[in-house]
Amino acid sequence: MNPWKDVPPKDRVRICRERMNLTQIELMDKIRELPENGDKERNEKQIGYIENGKRKISAEYARLLGKVFGVQPSFLLGETDFETEAARFHSVIGTMKHEGNLLYTGLCAFAMLTDYEVSPPNLPNTGSVESYLKEIKAGYRITKDNQTVTLSIEEMNRFENEVCDFVELKLIHLFKQKGVDSNG
Repeated sequence: MNPWKDVPPKDRVRICRERMNLTQIELMDKIRELPENGDKERNEKQIGYIENGKRKISAEYARLLGKVFGVQPSFLLGETDFETEAARFHSVIGTMKHEGNLLYTGLCAFAMLTDYEVSPPNLPNTGSVESYLKEIKAGYRITKDNQTVTLSIEEMNRFENEVCDFVELKLIHLFKQKGVDSNG
């Protein structure tokens, strides 16, 4: 369940501001400091008007506030219930029902965000062991713009190993950046 589902834009702005422990004046100062603001004069009363529902948040303000809060402008406008694309990705992963195959789940979540479609082998409801094996060996189908490629089980396993190796290297690099020994 998404906690932002029924939260209107005016309350999203207030909650994000309060979460950062900013007053309306401090928030407006941060907006004025943004390069994206240019030299525009801003009045802190505008934040109060937005939070009180007297003024709708404009796309321009949503972009500026999103930059300060670290959220998507579409979230502040109420167009999406996800603060970031990462939150949306995690939500998609959480809704996947495929058991025992994290790579497949992650691939499906990524595919949903990028207009790809991933299909697992079509396992028949009834049939022989041979028919199951034939479908499993047929592999996973990945489609975009009516173009399809098929990854065999062996290719999917190699892909999974490459992804795991990549993630491990990224985590080791992150630990080094933070000055932490990743070996214990």
